[in-house]
Parts: sequence; C-alpha cells; structure tokens
Amino acid sequence: MKSRTSRPGVTLVEMLVVMAILMMLVGVVAVVWKRLDVQAKEKALKNTLTVLDSALSEYRDAKDTFPVPETNDITVEERNEFLCRKLLGEPQSRVIMDTLDGGPRGTLRRLAPPLPTLVYDPWNMPLDYTYRTGDTFPLLRSCGPDGRPNTADDITNR
Repeated sequence: MKSRTSRPGVTLVEMLVVMAILMMLVGVVAVVWKRLDVQAKEKALKNTLTVLDSALSEYRDAKDTFPVPETNDITVEERNEFLCRKLLGEPQSRVIMDTLDGGPRGTLRRLAPPLPTLVYDPWNMPLDYTYRTGDTFPLLRSCGPDGRPNTADDITNR
C-alpha cells in the first residue's frame, strides 16, 4: 500500500482566505481615506472663508459698507464674480485676496480677461455671496461635498 505524501504549497482555500482578508482591509482603508479627504477639504474651505472674511472686513473699513449687488436675481457665479471684482479693486482687500492665489486647488482663479475671477470651494464649485443692506455681515456659502445648495452639508462663514 502506497502512502500519500504531502507536497509543500498553498491550497485554494488558503488563497481564498488571504484574498478575503486583503479585500476587507482595502475596504476599511478606502472608507478612512475618503473621510480624511473630506475633513481636509472642509478645513481648506474654512481657511478660505476666514481669508474672505478678513478681506471683507478690510473692504468695510475702507468703504464703510460691504459690497452690495445691484440685484438679487443673479446667479451664484455672478455674485461670486461681483465679490471678487470689489475685493480685488480695493488695495487693502486685494493684499488679503492675493493669499488665496496658488492654493493646492487654485481657490482663487484669475482667468484671462474677459473671463471672470472666481473663488471656488475644494469641491470645485463657486462660493455663493449674499449681503443685504442691514445685515451685520455677508454670508458666504459652499454647497459642501454633495454640490447641492441648502442641504445639511452646506458650509458657511457663520
């Protein structure tokens, strides 16, 4: 009677177990990576909003008022362009606005004329600017990670 000799090697079951463990680890790392990415973008946005708040304060100190759009019936991009034009037109505000240039995602995008200069959030959407006479401070709003306005993940300067 011949006895079976075992050969060294890896069985199919062992390979499947190792692959399953690796897939679970990849899943955990992907979830953690996505959350860290969102947190980094939120922090970058808060820094941008702080810079814009400072530029708006300098503008108010120079002009005794905040920039007021002529009408509220304009798009987010038009309000954003209006704000950039006003802040870049005032020397004290311009110095602060220049700190937004050259960010990792190009927060302040100065395009060749006649294209406008706009401030974008880390999700590549223009920031919304709202100010009505009588407000204590303008509202700057990002649509947040979902890109839709007036949802729970919106981020503002207030």
